[in-house]
Amino acid sequence: MPGFAVPVAFSARAWQMYIAGQGSRLAVVLSAVRYAIAQMPHEETGAKVSGLPMASGQPSGPADELHAEMHPGDASEPVLTLILPSDY
Repeated sequence: MPGFAVPVAFSARAWQMYIAGQGSRLAVVLSAVRYAIAQMPHEETGAKVSGLPMASGQPSGPADELHAEMHPGDASEPVLTLILPSDY
C-alpha cells in the first residue's frame, strides 16, 4: 500500500463512494491519489483524482470526483483529506 508522510482522512461520503466496505480498494484509491498529487504544481494545495471508478464500478463524474486537499489539522500539522466537491 502506498505510504504517505502525513495523516490521510476521508470524508464520510468519499469513503462510502470510493471504498464502501471493500478494503482492497483502499490501495487502489491511495495509489491514484499519490499519482494525482505527484502531477500537481508545487504551489497548489489540492488535486483532483481523475478517472478513478467508484466502489460501485461506475465512472466518477464532476459531481463525485475525488479531491485531495492538504490543510492544517487540529494541531496545525499537515493533513491530507480526501473529499467530494459537495463536501466543500
